[in-house]
Amino acid sequence: MLRIIGKGDKQRFVPLPQPVLEELRRLWARHRNPRWIFPNVAGTAPVGRGVLIRTFATARHQVRLPGHPTSHSLRHSYATRLLENGVDTRVVQMKADTGGIQVTFEGPASVAREQVFDRVLVAVGRRPNASVPGLDRTRVRLDERGFIVVDEQMRTGEPSIFAIGDVVGEPMLAHKASHEGRVAAEVIAGEKAAFAPRAIPAVVFTDPEIAWAGLTETQAQKAGRTVTVAKFPWAASGRAITIDRLDGLTKLLIDPTTERILGVGIVGSGAGELIAEGVLAIEMGANATDLKLSIHPHPTLTETLMEAGEVFFGQATHVYKPKRT
Repeated sequence: MLRIIGKGDKQRFVPLPQPVLEELRRLWARHRNPRWIFPNVAGTAPVGRGVLIRTFATARHQVRLPGHPTSHSLRHSYATRLLENGVDTRVVQMKADTGGIQVTFEGPASVAREQVFDRVLVAVGRRPNASVPGLDRTRVRLDERGFIVVDEQMRTGEPSIFAIGDVVGEPMLAHKASHEGRVAAEVIAGEKAAFAPRAIPAVVFTDPEIAWAGLTETQAQKAGRTVTVAKFPWAASGRAITIDRLDGLTKLLIDPTTERILGVGIVGSGAGELIAEGVLAIEMGANATDLKLSIHPHPTLTETLMEAGEVFFGQATHVYKPKRT
């Protein structure tokens, strides 16, 4: 009998002091417009980094800004907004108070040392859910981080057992898991299939959104790989202007010799929708000329991908960036 393990992941949990938990339960039902703190706790005590959130309507999201999709100016803008909301602030203590949960901070002077919140959401990450009864009696192997080791056909060390999804490694994304599941099912059905993507897209659903696929600038630098970066600012996009979303950028990482597109990064409104074209370009082995010559509808944000391809050649229609020689 062939089996597929797809148990996903489970949340890491940090125990909070009992008085805090009791106060949280009491306050949870009382407030309709709560004051929130989202501590991203590291370790085994309520200590970590957090974003202060007053209401759902004005919620800010804590994100690790990838080195790939954003420009320096956009990273600075993002960092400024997040710092103002406590993203670089350390939570050193939480205790129950008559008015809610009193939190003590260490961080930038812009954040008050002590504040009171109605609710606390602890989010310390995820880990693979590989605790399958009887798995230790098989040849299924786990790596040092607890992920199940599989080959490109999603087969484990036990030939009759396959595994997919978060339990087999990063990136821990649903769209990756579904493709792995398809590969496993096709292999079990006797078809020739393998999971060997050139790009797996990732999206940070902030505002503006951040999305990337393929090689990033950080990865290229670490690998000592030479790439050419072509950037198209959304301030030169007619569509971005009409929707008043100039805070965007589309970037291509291109092999300077073959002109092949190796990575795509986008920051801006709807970046998560736009990145799919970048994934297709990488998977199909497209080069900058392919992208430049593909006619895109005007005015749309998809044009920013085409014009980023034009930037590589110094021929962008809406922004003057001569090619460096």
